[in-house]
Amino acid sequence: QLLLQDMDILDSARTEDLAKFAAICREIEVPAGTILFREGESSRTLHLLIRGRVSLEANSGETTVVERGGVDIWSFFADTEQQYTAQALEECLFLMVSFEEMEDLLTAEPELCWAITRRLALIVTRSQ
Repeated sequence: QLLLQDMDILDSARTEDLAKFAAICREIEVPAGTILFREGESSRTLHLLIRGRVSLEANSGETTVVERGGVDIWSFFADTEQQYTAQALEECLFLMVSFEEMEDLLTAEPELCWAITRRLALIVTRSQ
């Protein structure tokens, strides 16, 4: 739960909602060089990067490095194909949640759903 408090998309969530979210997370470590997913694949798992660095590369050549937080969260929440190929640049620690588990949690916990929705709306507003 402590790892989640610093996650950008969860910073408006209540403590009790973070505990429920933490209960559905799986902690996964991956070695450097691991491909997490490829552009065009189904986005059925939320990857929250806790430690390490991940390269996001689009077929267009656009590259971004993520050092903490959601890895292609937009594809996950939109339930669309991945927009990037994600590769661990070093050993990484993730919290991972399946789409189905997240959908069940957000349906059961409307306060958490609204906290995430508000945060995503702020992110979009700031990027415009």
